[in-house]
Amino acid sequence: MNLPQKYWDELAEKYPRFDDTSIQKDAQFIFENSREFGINFEAKNIIDIGCGTGTLALNITEDYHKIEAIDTSSLMLERFANDIENLRKKDKIDLFCSSWDDFEITKRYDIAIASMTPAVSSVAQKMKFINCADFGIFVGWGEYKRNDILEILFAQIGINSSDAFGQAKRFASLLESKKIDFEFKYFESSWSDFHTLNDAIKYCRNHLHRFDKTASDEFLGQFLGQFEEDGKIKMTTNAQKGLVVFASK
Repeated sequence: MNLPQKYWDELAEKYPRFDDTSIQKDAQFIFENSREFGINFEAKNIIDIGCGTGTLALNITEDYHKIEAIDTSSLMLERFANDIENLRKKDKIDLFCSSWDDFEITKRYDIAIASMTPAVSSVAQKMKFINCADFGIFVGWGEYKRNDILEILFAQIGINSSDAFGQAKRFASLLESKKIDFEFKYFESSWSDFHTLNDAIKYCRNHLHRFDKTASDEFLGQFLGQFEEDGKIKMTTNAQKGLVVFASK
């Protein structure tokens, strides 16, 4: 489903940054396997689609030539821009507030990245991504994502979240149908977040919205209160992600 801009802007408040331990672990796996496939990041033109807060772009360690990073959330990009400023990489990364559908491609890139983003979901969006660069890196959900508290909430409300996953496998299937050379690997990712009760209510409300469900703040407050300790609610997520690296040249 197409989520409103408010969803992504609210998500930006708690979205991890490039130096998050879990993000850095994922980035290491992604880039090490991309290099093994034959992708060289040094002095390359790169596009990062649905870049968020720059979690992958800022973890590329080579002296890359230029990254163009696009996202629809101005608040995500604001946090990305702050990290760019602090890391003194303003001459290396250009930010664009745009959807992938509206973004005009004026050149062919060396490498295209689309990681954990709904920006590359339809066949048309995927083909635009595939055809815009010589090499591509796609990261999507594997077969599951389990948040310890959301799982209980979903069961109470009657949500089956399994249909929301499998993006990486579907992308690999498209490449296979187009006879494009690729490698596909699953990897495990886990992280924990600590929320105030109000933040946890907002977090749960946003995730219910993804499945066209709603719940009152009173209900969510009562539900979440049982997990509160010392004014904080800890949520732990264990997920499977899929990495697809391909060559379209």
